[in-house]
Amino acid sequence: MSDKEMDSLLRYVREYVREQYFNDTDSTPPPQRQPPATDKDILEPMNLIRQGLERYRTEPPESNIRKVIDSLIRAHGNRKGNGNDRAYKARHNALVLEYLIAQPMSQRQIMLRLGMSMGYETYKSQLEKGISELAYILFG
Repeated sequence: MSDKEMDSLLRYVREYVREQYFNDTDSTPPPQRQPPATDKDILEPMNLIRQGLERYRTEPPESNIRKVIDSLIRAHGNRKGNGNDRAYKARHNALVLEYLIAQPMSQRQIMLRLGMSMGYETYKSQLEKGISELAYILFG
């Protein structure tokens, strides 16, 4: 998929998701997304991304879910972390190993493979941080 096609697909997904947030009585589009005001504003996009990640392995290769997740992961991989590139790369790789590879691995196997010497809760919080970064890429 070319960069132009990826941008077009991301634009389509953004618009579709924005439409899903409208009430039937509210036909005006929301202003450009500002930093989230409530936990709900943060969690809804993250839940959409999480659901896409969880469905990734069972979707056919040509499905829109796979295309969107692939483009988000590619965009995430091309970004730099905020000063801590090693942690950012480990988080990115953990997302790929947790959700995208064809043969699932246990969390313990992933942590060992990436050299992460953290507890289960820290690992889960790193995945959540990665999902929030994906949501930021998609929704701004």
